[in-house]
Amino acid sequence: MMMKKIESVLLGLFFFSTLSLAQVEAPPISDPVPTPYPGPSALQVEINQVRLQYDLPQVVSPYGLDCAAVVHANDLASHQTCSHIGSDGSTLEDRATFCDTTATSEWIVCGASSSKEAIASLLTQPEFKNKLIDPRLLAVGTARAKDVWVVVLSNW
Repeated sequence: MMMKKIESVLLGLFFFSTLSLAQVEAPPISDPVPTPYPGPSALQVEINQVRLQYDLPQVVSPYGLDCAAVVHANDLASHQTCSHIGSDGSTLEDRATFCDTTATSEWIVCGASSSKEAIASLLTQPEFKNKLIDPRLLAVGTARAKDVWVVVLSNW
């Protein structure tokens, strides 16, 4: 069941990847071929701006982490929920495995109207800020679907 759900979500990645994550909602599912994003998302840019204030290197956004973030953001938005557990019971580990990657944690912000607002809400919580400015953080996957923002983190 989980694989079928994730596969159906991934069908929309081709069209979704050609659009700016910060400016549009995920399109309807229509193409089975996911492709990498053409550049950093607005959320990744905000993350890197915070890291720059602490003289930390910018994080990269590899396809696998973006994939895990997109799968979860689309699922949460389509079911109007805000949880680390997917509608099919999937966990971060399940989504990372499906997207052929590893992840250390996942952040979810629901209800934010912009990437700046999403990051600002995370920075009010010390545990999120500490992870964001951890020099061991090397990569993030980011996604937005409606007003759901997902960041998947990795230290590899």
